[in-house]
Amino acid sequence: APADVFVTADPDWIDWLIERRGPVVERRVVATGRLVLVGPTDAPAGASLATALATALASADRLALADPTHVPAGAYARESLEAAGLWDGVSTRVVPLGDVRAALAAVETGAADRAIVYASDATASERVRVLAEVPHARIVFEAALLQEPRGRRVFDALVEAGDLWADAGFDR
Repeated sequence: APADVFVTADPDWIDWLIERRGPVVERRVVATGRLVLVGPTDAPAGASLATALATALASADRLALADPTHVPAGAYARESLEAAGLWDGVSTRVVPLGDVRAALAAVETGAADRAIVYASDATASERVRVLAEVPHARIVFEAALLQEPRGRRVFDALVEAGDLWADAGFDR
């Protein structure tokens, strides 16, 4: 779709855009993020990812993820679980969904017992509790200015909005 600015949690998508349509005007990191394991507000918190998942899976039938085959948060979650040696134990319980908000909503509505989402999404919900942080290499949110001058003001606002990103649960 035509756009003046593109923001993504997977910088490879900007590389893909560049390969398909040519160079972007400018590209910048606007925020960084973390993954967290969430459950209902009455779920017990775990001491570590391994403990939290082991506890969660003992009583949980479904782990909601943004689809790990093509959604950045889901791919990051799968990479983290694989690195921790936990993917094989949870893969049959994964419910792949269209995006992070859908994974969060699955826990909010009781359709899933747990989800791995961005910390920023967990911060936005009063109906889930963070049970554990999911270790992962740095997650970067990048913005690309695709058209000048139309997108310049939006792009600059995204780059300069450090406090707003932090207030929304992102890291800087």
